[in-house]
Amino acid sequence: MTRFPDIAGVVLAGGSSRRMGGVPKALCEVDGVAIVDRALAVLRTLFPEVIVVANDPAPYRGRPGVSNGIKGLPLGRRDPAVTVVPDIFPGCGPIGGIHAGLKAIARCTGFFTACDMPFIDAPLVARICQAAMAGDFTCAVPSSRLGLEPLHACYTKEALPVFEDAIRAGRLKIRGVIDRCRTVFVDLRGAEMTAMYNVNTPLDLATADRRGLAGAHLDLSWKHSR
Repeated sequence: MTRFPDIAGVVLAGGSSRRMGGVPKALCEVDGVAIVDRALAVLRTLFPEVIVVANDPAPYRGRPGVSNGIKGLPLGRRDPAVTVVPDIFPGCGPIGGIHAGLKAIARCTGFFTACDMPFIDAPLVARICQAAMAGDFTCAVPSSRLGLEPLHACYTKEALPVFEDAIRAGRLKIRGVIDRCRTVFVDLRGAEMTAMYNVNTPLDLATADRRGLAGAHLDLSWKHSR
Protein backbone atom coordinates (compact mmCIF):
# COMPACT_ATOMS: atom_id res chain seq x y z
CA MET A 1 0.00 0.00 0.00
CA THR A 2 1.27 3.45 -0.95
CA ARG A 3 2.22 5.65 1.99
CA PHE A 4 1.93 9.43 1.91
CA PRO A 5 4.69 11.07 3.98
CA ASP A 6 3.43 14.58 3.23
CA ILE A 7 -0.19 13.98 4.27
CA ALA A 8 -1.71 13.63 7.75
CA GLY A 9 -4.78 11.58 8.61
CA VAL A 10 -7.55 13.23 10.66
CA VAL A 11 -10.61 11.62 12.24
CA LEU A 12 -13.48 14.03 12.90
CA ALA A 13 -15.19 12.98 16.12
CA GLY A 14 -16.94 16.12 17.32
CA GLY A 15 -20.61 15.30 16.69
CA SER A 16 -23.26 15.22 19.40
CA SER A 17 -24.65 11.76 18.45
CA ARG A 18 -28.18 12.84 19.35
CA ARG A 19 -29.80 10.20 17.13
CA MET A 20 -27.65 7.55 18.83
CA GLY A 21 -29.00 8.53 22.22
CA GLY A 22 -25.83 10.41 23.11
CA VAL A 23 -23.56 7.38 22.67
CA PRO A 24 -20.46 8.53 20.73
CA LYS A 25 -20.79 7.10 17.24
CA ALA A 26 -17.03 6.66 17.04
CA LEU A 27 -17.13 4.13 19.85
CA CYS A 28 -19.92 2.02 18.35
CA GLU A 29 -18.71 -1.41 17.25
CA VAL A 30 -19.14 -3.00 13.85
CA ASP A 31 -17.96 -6.59 13.54
CA GLY A 32 -16.53 -6.31 17.05
CA VAL A 33 -14.33 -3.27 16.32
CA ALA A 34 -15.02 0.33 17.37
CA ILE A 35 -15.48 2.49 14.28
CA VAL A 36 -12.81 4.93 15.43
CA ASP A 37 -10.29 2.14 16.07
CA ARG A 38 -10.63 0.83 12.53
CA ALA A 39 -10.36 4.37 11.12
CA LEU A 40 -7.18 5.02 13.13
CA ALA A 41 -5.65 1.71 12.11
CA VAL A 42 -6.39 2.25 8.40
CA LEU A 43 -5.08 5.82 8.44
CA ARG A 44 -1.89 4.69 10.14
CA THR A 45 -1.16 2.32 7.26
CA LEU A 46 -1.08 5.37 4.98
CA PHE A 47 0.07 8.41 6.96
CA PRO A 48 2.89 9.10 9.44
CA GLU A 49 0.78 11.59 11.39
CA VAL A 50 -2.75 10.79 12.59
CA ILE A 51 -4.92 12.86 14.94
CA VAL A 52 -8.50 13.01 16.21
CA VAL A 53 -10.52 16.23 16.43
CA ALA A 54 -12.92 15.99 19.38
CA ASN A 55 -14.13 18.45 21.99
CA ASP A 56 -14.30 15.64 24.57
CA PRO A 57 -10.87 13.99 24.43
CA ALA A 58 -11.54 11.42 27.17
CA PRO A 59 -12.86 8.58 24.96
CA TYR A 60 -9.93 8.86 22.55
CA ARG A 61 -6.75 9.79 24.43
CA GLY A 62 -6.13 6.33 25.82
CA ARG A 63 -6.67 4.47 22.56
CA PRO A 64 -3.42 2.80 21.54
CA GLY A 65 -4.47 2.08 17.96
CA VAL A 66 -3.82 -1.64 18.12
CA SER A 67 -4.40 -3.16 14.67
CA ASN A 68 -4.33 -6.81 15.80
CA GLY A 69 -7.51 -8.62 14.91
CA ILE A 70 -8.87 -5.97 12.53
CA LYS A 71 -9.65 -7.59 9.20
CA GLY A 72 -7.43 -6.62 6.31
CA LEU A 73 -4.79 -4.87 8.39
CA PRO A 74 -1.27 -5.97 9.36
CA LEU A 75 -0.94 -7.96 12.56
CA GLY A 76 1.57 -7.43 15.32
CA ARG A 77 1.84 -3.64 15.10
CA ARG A 78 1.14 -1.38 18.04
CA ASP A 79 0.77 2.33 17.39
CA PRO A 80 1.33 5.21 19.81
CA ALA A 81 -1.59 6.72 21.70
CA VAL A 82 -3.63 9.05 19.55
CA THR A 83 -3.32 12.85 19.70
CA VAL A 84 -6.63 14.64 20.29
CA VAL A 85 -7.28 18.32 19.54
CA PRO A 86 -10.46 20.37 20.15
CA ASP A 87 -12.36 22.66 17.82
CA ILE A 88 -11.11 26.24 17.71
CA PHE A 89 -14.66 27.34 16.88
CA PRO A 90 -16.90 24.98 18.93
CA GLY A 91 -20.45 24.36 17.87
CA CYS A 92 -19.88 24.90 14.15
CA GLY A 93 -20.18 21.29 13.08
CA PRO A 94 -17.87 19.48 10.64
CA ILE A 95 -16.53 22.67 9.07
CA GLY A 96 -15.10 23.61 12.47
CA GLY A 97 -13.54 20.17 12.83
CA ILE A 98 -11.79 20.39 9.47
CA HIS A 99 -10.53 23.88 10.34
CA ALA A 100 -9.16 22.67 13.69
CA GLY A 101 -7.54 19.63 12.09
CA LEU A 102 -5.82 21.70 9.42
CA LYS A 103 -4.51 24.05 12.09
CA ALA A 104 -3.20 21.18 14.21
CA ILE A 105 -1.42 18.96 11.69
CA ALA A 106 2.27 19.44 11.00
CA ARG A 107 1.89 18.64 7.32
CA CYS A 108 0.40 20.89 4.66
CA THR A 109 -2.30 18.42 3.60
CA GLY A 110 -4.75 16.34 5.59
CA PHE A 111 -7.06 13.50 4.69
CA PHE A 112 -10.21 13.89 6.78
CA THR A 113 -12.77 11.22 7.58
CA ALA A 114 -15.85 11.25 9.77
CA CYS A 115 -15.80 9.01 12.83
CA ASP A 116 -19.04 7.26 11.86
CA MET A 117 -17.89 5.56 8.63
CA PRO A 118 -17.19 1.91 9.49
CA PHE A 119 -16.26 0.74 5.99
CA ILE A 120 -13.22 2.99 5.46
CA ASP A 121 -11.17 1.54 2.61
CA ALA A 122 -7.42 2.12 2.40
CA PRO A 123 -7.18 1.83 -1.44
CA LEU A 124 -9.93 4.43 -1.84
CA VAL A 125 -8.28 6.78 0.64
CA ALA A 126 -5.04 6.36 -1.32
CA ARG A 127 -6.80 7.16 -4.60
CA ILE A 128 -8.26 10.37 -3.15
CA CYS A 129 -4.81 11.38 -1.88
CA GLN A 130 -3.22 10.63 -5.24
CA ALA A 131 -5.80 12.86 -6.93
CA ALA A 132 -4.98 15.66 -4.48
CA MET A 133 -1.27 15.36 -5.25
CA ALA A 134 -1.68 15.12 -9.02
CA GLY A 135 -2.16 18.86 -9.53
CA ASP A 136 -2.29 22.23 -7.83
CA PHE A 137 -5.44 21.43 -5.88
CA THR A 138 -6.67 22.75 -2.52
CA CYS A 139 -9.33 20.06 -2.06
CA ALA A 140 -9.89 16.52 -3.35
CA VAL A 141 -13.48 15.42 -2.75
CA PRO A 142 -15.22 12.16 -3.69
CA SER A 143 -18.27 12.52 -5.89
CA SER A 144 -21.05 10.23 -7.10
CA ARG A 145 -24.60 10.41 -8.46
CA LEU A 146 -25.67 10.87 -4.82
CA GLY A 147 -23.57 14.00 -4.38
CA LEU A 148 -20.29 15.04 -2.76
CA GLU A 149 -18.60 13.40 0.23
CA PRO A 150 -16.74 16.30 1.91
CA LEU A 151 -16.19 14.31 5.13
CA HIS A 152 -13.98 11.76 3.38
CA ALA A 153 -11.68 14.12 1.54
CA CYS A 154 -8.32 15.89 1.33
CA TYR A 155 -7.81 19.57 2.22
CA THR A 156 -4.64 21.66 2.29
CA LYS A 157 -3.65 24.43 4.65
CA GLU A 158 -4.14 26.82 1.74
CA ALA A 159 -7.87 26.40 2.41
CA LEU A 160 -7.57 27.59 6.04
CA PRO A 161 -8.44 31.25 5.33
CA VAL A 162 -11.47 30.13 3.33
CA PHE A 163 -12.64 27.88 6.16
CA GLU A 164 -12.10 30.61 8.75
CA ASP A 165 -13.87 33.27 6.70
CA ALA A 166 -16.84 30.97 6.20
CA ILE A 167 -17.05 30.12 9.91
CA ARG A 168 -16.81 33.73 11.04
CA ALA A 169 -19.54 34.66 8.53
CA GLY A 170 -21.79 31.84 9.76
CA ARG A 171 -21.62 29.98 6.44
CA LEU A 172 -21.22 26.49 7.84
CA LYS A 173 -21.79 24.38 4.72
CA ILE A 174 -18.53 22.77 3.58
CA ARG A 175 -19.77 22.93 -0.01
CA GLY A 176 -19.31 26.71 0.11
CA VAL A 177 -15.62 26.25 0.90
CA ILE A 178 -15.21 23.61 -1.80
CA ASP A 179 -16.76 25.95 -4.36
CA ARG A 180 -14.27 28.71 -3.47
CA CYS A 181 -11.20 26.48 -3.71
CA ARG A 182 -9.31 24.68 -6.48
CA THR A 183 -11.05 21.35 -6.12
CA VAL A 184 -10.63 18.04 -7.92
CA PHE A 185 -13.60 15.68 -7.74
CA VAL A 186 -12.88 11.97 -7.46
CA ASP A 187 -15.56 9.81 -9.07
CA LEU A 188 -16.51 6.87 -6.89
CA ARG A 189 -16.55 3.50 -8.62
CA GLY A 190 -18.90 0.63 -7.84
CA ALA A 191 -18.08 -0.96 -4.52
CA GLU A 192 -16.24 2.16 -3.36
CA MET A 193 -19.66 3.59 -2.50
CA THR A 194 -19.81 1.21 0.46
CA ALA A 195 -17.07 3.25 2.15
CA MET A 196 -19.44 6.23 2.22
CA TYR A 197 -21.93 4.45 4.50
CA ASN A 198 -22.20 6.27 7.82
CA VAL A 199 -23.88 5.42 11.08
CA ASN A 200 -26.34 7.97 12.47
CA THR A 201 -28.97 5.81 14.19
CA PRO A 202 -29.17 2.44 15.95
CA LEU A 203 -30.77 1.05 12.77
CA ASP A 204 -27.81 2.22 10.69
CA LEU A 205 -25.48 0.53 13.17
CA ALA A 206 -27.43 -2.72 13.10
CA THR A 207 -27.38 -2.72 9.28
CA ALA A 208 -23.62 -2.15 9.21
CA ASP A 209 -22.99 -4.80 11.83
CA ARG A 210 -24.99 -7.40 9.90
CA ARG A 211 -22.85 -6.75 6.82
CA GLY A 212 -19.56 -6.85 8.69
CA LEU A 213 -16.40 -4.96 7.81
CA ALA A 214 -15.96 -7.02 4.67
CA GLY A 215 -19.67 -6.58 3.87
CA ALA A 216 -21.45 -6.49 0.55
CA HIS A 217 -22.64 -3.36 -1.21
CA LEU A 218 -24.95 -1.13 0.80
CA ASP A 219 -27.79 1.00 -0.50
CA LEU A 220 -26.82 4.61 0.19
CA SER A 221 -29.93 6.24 -1.24
CA TRP A 222 -31.20 6.80 2.33
CA LYS A 223 -28.52 9.46 2.77
CA HIS A 224 -30.33 11.74 0.35
CA SER A 225 -33.92 10.89 1.29
CA ARG A 226 -33.92 11.76 4.99
